[in-house]
Amino acid sequence: MKTLTLGKFRALQRASRQDHTFAVLAIDHIDALRPTMPADADIVHFKQEVLRVLLPEISGVLLDALFGAPQAVAAGLTAHIGLLVQLEQADYGTLPLPLDTQIRPDWSVEKIKRLGAEGVKLFFYYHPERSSHAATQEALVRRVAAACALADVPLYAEPILYDCAGDEVRRVLPIAARRIARLGADVLKLQFPLDIGRTADERQWEAACAEVTAALDVPWLLLSGGVDFETFARQLACACRGGASGFIAGRALWDVAAGLTEPGMRHKWLCGEGLERIGALSAMTAEYGRPWTVCYEAEAVDAAWHARYGASGV
Repeated sequence: MKTLTLGKFRALQRASRQDHTFAVLAIDHIDALRPTMPADADIVHFKQEVLRVLLPEISGVLLDALFGAPQAVAAGLTAHIGLLVQLEQADYGTLPLPLDTQIRPDWSVEKIKRLGAEGVKLFFYYHPERSSHAATQEALVRRVAAACALADVPLYAEPILYDCAGDEVRRVLPIAARRIARLGADVLKLQFPLDIGRTADERQWEAACAEVTAALDVPWLLLSGGVDFETFARQLACACRGGASGFIAGRALWDVAAGLTEPGMRHKWLCGEGLERIGALSAMTAEYGRPWTVCYEAEAVDAAWHARYGASGV
């Protein structure tokens, strides 16, 4: 078991549920919402509406710096859940994304922590066997991990495999995840470790997830990756039985609502099927998910702890 600083330990407590599993809504998307929401105010309104409706079923939310996190904080929507904030400049509606990750201009780990967030999310493309590009991405992760350590805020790293398909995904993902964890990531946000189009055997799905868990000494969460809800629900059940600690899910939860242009219909869908979707995923995580406390314990404290912690001075 690894030891975490009290700041990071408390942040994981805030972003997870009482059973120490994660049910995180991801809505840090921007360009993916533009087709039906051309105005910035429309995007802000949509994100807040989704968050307000789904709030009872989530332990945390992942938001962006432009139209999500600051507005949600100002509206009081993150007072009782964990707030994770996107660091990179990227959006899943822009395909293909550039392989080299860019940090959003005028944004930083330190600013995310000052906002009061419980986590920093870093998305990046990665293949451990493409040595030149892997070295570039690993250097980025090291820098961000060091900044997170200084700010005492957890790093949620999201390495997405590229140039990798079929059976290679199952072989490469545990290798990639282990390398990124060793660079300082506190939690990993990972794609499903199997090409489900090649096998319908869910015993193999669960076995592939268990291989990821065996490669790691940190918790990992399943991302939805743009698949439909029914597929993601099946993947999540196998992932949690295989050792995942929950999910960070986006479009699988709110994709239909984003396509509804009439506000009343959107709200009705969110209050009906939207809540049913997140409720089902949350229940699944509660039943099968592995608590993150299996991986982490808090650092030892004594009467002199305050003197050792962080910077000194008033």
